[in-house]
Amino acid sequence: LAGAEVMAGAEVMAGAEVLAGTEVMAGAEVLAGAEILAGAEVMAGAEVMAGAEVMAGAEVMAGAEVMAGAEVMAGAEIMAGAEVAYCTERSAQTNSDGELNGYSQCAEGAMIKTGPANCLADGESGGCDTDSDCSTDQQCLCSVRFARGPRCVSASCSQSDECEVIGCGVSVYDDGCSQEISLACYTDTDRCRSVDDCTEADATGCYSNGNLWSCSQFMCAVGRPLMNETNDCQVAPLIPGTGWVKHKLSLSPYKLSANEQRIVLDHWATASRLEHSSVASFARFSLQMMSFGAPAELLLAIQEAAADEVRHAQAALEIYSALSQEQVTLGGVPLDQISLASSRVCLVENLIREACFAETLGVAEVQKALEHCKDEVISNHLHQVVEDESRHAALAWRSLKWLIDSAPEDERQALDSQVAQTFYESAQAYQVLRTRVMSTQDSNPSLNHYGVLSQKQVQAVRIQAFHEVILPALEHAGWAEYILKEIKHIA
Repeated sequence: LAGAEVMAGAEVMAGAEVLAGTEVMAGAEVLAGAEILAGAEVMAGAEVMAGAEVMAGAEVMAGAEVMAGAEVMAGAEIMAGAEVAYCTERSAQTNSDGELNGYSQCAEGAMIKTGPANCLADGESGGCDTDSDCSTDQQCLCSVRFARGPRCVSASCSQSDECEVIGCGVSVYDDGCSQEISLACYTDTDRCRSVDDCTEADATGCYSNGNLWSCSQFMCAVGRPLMNETNDCQVAPLIPGTGWVKHKLSLSPYKLSANEQRIVLDHWATASRLEHSSVASFARFSLQMMSFGAPAELLLAIQEAAADEVRHAQAALEIYSALSQEQVTLGGVPLDQISLASSRVCLVENLIREACFAETLGVAEVQKALEHCKDEVISNHLHQVVEDESRHAALAWRSLKWLIDSAPEDERQALDSQVAQTFYESAQAYQVLRTRVMSTQDSNPSLNHYGVLSQKQVQAVRIQAFHEVILPALEHAGWAEYILKEIKHIA
């Protein structure tokens, strides 16, 4: 990006320099000077914001101890060894007819599956009733405090007697943007059994990454993972095995607290899972664009972006393996609840949420992470992600422009309305409307050393990216009315 710093400390106004020195003026060119968004000159094939999605952008997953560069600090925060009793008192759950539904609530807070699901009373209907209503790798989750209405969820166990420790628990990962629920066996080294065990003030759930359970926090993943029909991320589990890690990396040591170790490992585990999920997201997007007759240059760019994501996932998993000293690979991505957008309006909505908005924010995040990262190996990876994800964000905006420009005249009004409303709803979901006055320097050197931003840094960068990149583009295109009214109201 010609060395230009954007969203990373450089001042960017509604008329300042954005991306490779391009002058941005109210109503003039925005982001690298290419046509996008109903005539607004916005992000063409050029790089966007001198930043890239923070590894498909999320801090999530894993929860095992992270080694401080070389040594794994074992033995920290082990929750339930063989000598610790748990879930000795449990309350069986029932459906609306008073019949046992197959789930029990532990007095300590965990929810476990104790038998076949029996979610619905006679005469009721819902997403599922029994486990047989779901695919072979899923179980039926009845209405519990984690989920409204019965639904099929991914499961590595079907009932508690299959598990060596405690039982088959309901895993809830919630980053503040979307929720991922599954069933998994507890282990004897878990950091939590339920969110009630999590001491972090912003903990949102207790979840399993396939190996052990950890507390999830508000991180609100950005980037372009594969989303299902209920707006949940579809990601593969990390499992023991080979096939993805090709290089054994040596990372620089840095002293971390037990909590910092967990956060760093969580970040890189999730980075690898979400980058991997993005491969599937681009594959689906390619089919969707083909259904509307997309031109060759867009289809080629989509295929190239998918290949980038494979490399990103592999590099992120190599970093995770170096930190954890675990030999892991990626399992299968669940596809049972995946559908192709059947209308142009639906595709536009998904494209905005998953790419134009989330990837653009992610570009700023990874640039900020790169600025603060002190490990040479991770910095080299982040630099490559900056370059690649900048192109991906630009591709998203170009694709949006093409979908609108190529639409029949009688669909244009509905599309314009959908664009404005979806950007507004995304801004609300990511909490970027409230203020621009936040410091991006509230750093944690220990996290930053390994390319991980603190939560305050993440939110500050997102707000800055929204106000200095996304909003000017929308204003120029005439799509910012709802958002501007809300900002004025908040002010």
